[in-house]
Amino acid sequence: MDDNAYHKKALLVFSRLPRKGFVKSRLAAHIGAQSAFDCFLKLSSRCLGAASGVCSARFLYLYPGCWASGDIDPLRPVLSYFRLRAQKPGNLGEKMSAAFYDMFSQGYSRAVIIGADIPLITAQIIERAFSLLETRDVVLGPAFDGGYYLIGIRVESKGWPVLFEEVRWGTDMVLEDTLKKVAKTGLNPVLLEPLFDVDTRDDLWRWREEEKDADIRTFLDKVLKKAG
Repeated sequence: MDDNAYHKKALLVFSRLPRKGFVKSRLAAHIGAQSAFDCFLKLSSRCLGAASGVCSARFLYLYPGCWASGDIDPLRPVLSYFRLRAQKPGNLGEKMSAAFYDMFSQGYSRAVIIGADIPLITAQIIERAFSLLETRDVVLGPAFDGGYYLIGIRVESKGWPVLFEEVRWGTDMVLEDTLKKVAKTGLNPVLLEPLFDVDTRDDLWRWREEEKDADIRTFLDKVLKKAG
């Protein structure tokens, strides 16, 4: 493998299909299905926009893995920057592990997965993750809820599939479990700055307070006012 191939980078964004009632169910319990769907679209647009200028190989992994053309219409303004892929069956760990296998088998040597619902993620944070993979085996972006919003792995990181096994997905133990797996395999990790995702009304307020885009702040004001 030549030097250019060895340093090929792939960015993968994991997302659910944009369907009302199918996304942001925890948030919907607080603000209603329509407002939660609107927030999902705003989050996805923001995240995909940040990712659209990072490296040349960008993939959007969707769940469920079968969709009609109209299903993705709400994301169409940013889809031209991404190649669409279907998430494989299984739990989140199995889905991510399969995606890393896909990338490495296609000749990519650095791969980063991010979620599509992190309001304050930036292109700079993603680029930093790729830069750190030049010297570190694993890069993790901690989320304040105990999970992580980003994971990056390089192809020479021996034993990396173990990172996705026996992890308590969907709990506040995800990051802790993953770091224990990292230590067990002897890989060399590094953590990025922590960020939050949006699952509760408090998360919405936090997003409103930290958001710099005036249009998005106005949108959030309307959502919060409607929620009461």
